[in-house]
Amino acid sequence: MRLNEIPQALRKGFANLFGEGQPRGQFFGQSERGNYFGIESLGDGWQRNLSINLSTDRVPAIEGVLHLHGSAGAQLELQVFDTDADGVVTQNVTCPAARLSANANAYETMADLQARAFRQVVEFGHAAVLAVRDERHAVAALHLLDPGTWDVVVDPTTRTPFISVNQNGMLYKPTDATMVVPMRDVFIFKWSARRNNPLLGDSPLKAAAKAAGIHSVLSDSQGAFFQNQRRPSGVLTVDQSLTREQLAQLRGAFDEQAKAWASGGLPILTGGLKFQATTLTSQDAETIATQRLSNEEIARACGVPPSLIGQSDTSSNANSSALIEHWLSVSLGGLINRFERGLDRLFAHDGRTRRIDLNTDALLRLNLQTRAESYSKMIQGGITSPNEVRRREGLSPVVGGDGVWLQRQMTNVDLLAQLNAAELQGKVQPAHVAAAPTKNIAAEVISAFRTARRRAS
Repeated sequence: MRLNEIPQALRKGFANLFGEGQPRGQFFGQSERGNYFGIESLGDGWQRNLSINLSTDRVPAIEGVLHLHGSAGAQLELQVFDTDADGVVTQNVTCPAARLSANANAYETMADLQARAFRQVVEFGHAAVLAVRDERHAVAALHLLDPGTWDVVVDPTTRTPFISVNQNGMLYKPTDATMVVPMRDVFIFKWSARRNNPLLGDSPLKAAAKAAGIHSVLSDSQGAFFQNQRRPSGVLTVDQSLTREQLAQLRGAFDEQAKAWASGGLPILTGGLKFQATTLTSQDAETIATQRLSNEEIARACGVPPSLIGQSDTSSNANSSALIEHWLSVSLGGLINRFERGLDRLFAHDGRTRRIDLNTDALLRLNLQTRAESYSKMIQGGITSPNEVRRREGLSPVVGGDGVWLQRQMTNVDLLAQLNAAELQGKVQPAHVAAAPTKNIAAEVISAFRTARRRAS
């Protein structure tokens, strides 16, 4: 039968059955988190509503990354070094930057400011440090601006950028600004510059948004499951057939005895009863593996080894220093260098004759045995003096410990050829050469004096 031969009523029924010519949707779905989202006409809503809000949804892996960067920033000691024309480097303790190394302003230490700056640069992609100058135009205080209270504005006429700041709250529109600051008085600390605006930065958490959303949804889904459903920790088995009344009586008796499990109570089963504990199902194992993978994705996007946020079970105190060195070389070191050079620009340092250095010794502090071996090799190799090592360990200097020591058997390569030639020449010459008689000059002087007296008399 051809299509045109099908009765009109039957064709209409087929059209209604397969949805031909009938509008479908828009449909809405509800996620485990209680939010509604739209579903397209041919969609099923699978893996939707995975976006998160960092201000309200706290993912443990993200908090671990933020805490790790903030803790690292707090341990970086700000130091200023001067280099003269001969290349001699000395530490400067009197310049404006050195005076702010302890306290950044009247209410915050430099360690607190650095901790907040390194945390903000990961969470928001950038952080703004404002310099307040005194009557001599020297930097007298540093202030870290709160996120959302400032923005970069470019003058449309001169194309000069500056910072607009709202000291009373959030900066929603340009008219909310209460202060305009030139760029010479602001240092914008960025994770990575934006493509459309290099003066601002992008957070690495944007790349980890899907991984964080999956982690958050899985956690909420598990919480909803355990809250709304019962999952027993085990089952009781018996070889006999029990009636409904016997099952209810047995369940009540076992629940009454099981209440003491949390305090160390031990139920005793009789009559052939056996308790079999339930284990993780394959779905539970897959959920845990997915959450672990999302944590690794978050750490990877932020340039942090997963072991430093407690992700890997293979990490230990023995290899933690190697992990920190790796993190310092591939990710954190770049942030530190950008923070140093930004402060140099703020304090008008040229970076050559005077520069700011954030000391990373506190991050790389090893155990006592490893430090002792390292210090011993540095002293024997002439790299550092004993008193420099003692100062690093917080010990007082000792007399004679300011000099650099070097073992005598360490000889320059050019001098080795001369020593070998001299040694070879000594072997060719006779082993024992008679020494020339030495003259007694005093006896000769006395004899000459006596001879002169006899002639005079």
